[in-house]
Amino acid sequence: MRKAVRGTCARCLTDYLPSAVDIDHIIPLSRGGEDVDSNVQVLCKLCHKLKTNEDFNRKPLPF
Repeated sequence: MRKAVRGTCARCLTDYLPSAVDIDHIIPLSRGGEDVDSNVQVLCKLCHKLKTNEDFNRKPLPF
């Protein structure tokens, strides 16, 4: 499993403190993704929010 020790976001490639990142399922569990190491990645909170919106075809909030 990828470790969040360095806190490097897989999407924007910026380093963050571990408290500022989330573990994301690349393919969401609700969309048939599995809860396995190869289906997770470290994302910063902003990239995680954006990816979740994309995963579920939601428009981003204006704030």
